Amino acid sequence: VISVIDHHKTALKTAAAPCFTIADVQSSNTLVAEFAFEINERYSTLGLKEAMCDQQIAEISLQTQEPDKLNRLLELLAIKRNLLQKNGFFIDPRREFAEYLSCLYAILDDTDLLTKVSDRDIECIAKLLNRMKSISIGKLTTIISLDDIPRNEHFAKKAAARILQNEDMYSIYKEIYTFKEQETEATLKNSIAGLPSAIFADTKEQNGCCRVGQTKLFCSNYPFFSHHANDIRDRWLKDAKAVYEKQNQIDFHLHMISTITGAEEVYTGNFGNWNHQDELWLWAPSTEQGMHHLSTFLNAFRTASCIQDNPLEVTFLDPNSSELKQIFIEKFPTASIKPTTTAPVHSMPIAVLRFKAGTINSRKTHISPYLPRITSL
Repeated sequence: VISVIDHHKTALKTAAAPCFTIADVQSSNTLVAEFAFEINERYSTLGLKEAMCDQQIAEISLQTQEPDKLNRLLELLAIKRNLLQKNGFFIDPRREFAEYLSCLYAILDDTDLLTKVSDRDIECIAKLLNRMKSISIGKLTTIISLDDIPRNEHFAKKAAARILQNEDMYSIYKEIYTFKEQETEATLKNSIAGLPSAIFADTKEQNGCCRVGQTKLFCSNYPFFSHHANDIRDRWLKDAKAVYEKQNQIDFHLHMISTITGAEEVYTGNFGNWNHQDELWLWAPSTEQGMHHLSTFLNAFRTASCIQDNPLEVTFLDPNSSELKQIFIEKFPTASIKPTTTAPVHSMPIAVLRFKAGTINSRKTHISPYLPRITSL
């Protein structure tokens, strides 16, 4: 267990009696959706009229031994009960649909279009889609069934592919992810121009001494990013140094550049074989503690499963950073040392660790367990 609320939190302080749920999910919005199901099913009719409900019940033989039909019958009987016993309460199907759509968008965002999911996330998404489709047509229906997929270690990946290639699902995520690709490039341009930019907004302080961020890029953004990478790194380094000057205990700084899949890629199933590389940027001040924290991270990180058999390259943006080079050579002796392809405007004491795109994409799973910490906290 590495979290209570989120991976960078280690304590929950409140004057009130807390109630929280711990679960193996990638998105906390999966839990929100599950709570919504529990509440709504007590009153919801999914927009079905009584005649349609009766017709669907009649179509299912009470003698059937098929589990999926029995489950469908139970759902219909619950809707029939709600139709007959509103008792002054009801769930407007339009509000219910909007609620489910909000949860779905949030889960897609948290999981980078289902590239990082647990079995529970997947089951929840299937239920969201089936209930949304039922509401939209006024008939209980199933557009996503996962019953035939074996419940093994490959279940989540196979089920995610089926969901993402569903026409109704595609219609939901296509427009918003196309827009996000365009907005990501606009954010990069603002950063280069020195304008307000959210490129480093996803940055957290962890373990009392670490500052870790992540920028997610689509494949279509990489040509522009590669051309201006040193300008963006320079801005990141200035931010890191400014934080260190105010809080000198924050002396280990890391930033991830991660590839996420676009709408067309996931719909066609053609993703993962990208020609570019993802990156980790690392900087620590040239103090005994700063170098110790950097060395501690690298020593732990080299044991991570995502690193094994992953072709690594490292570039040093300051040719005089002999101490930094020595640390990397000791911890990653097989990594290829590559010169920078575009010279920075000035020397930057940053190490850029490159690896296969898409293989190190989760800060919570791939980075946080290996971070140094101030043990007195």
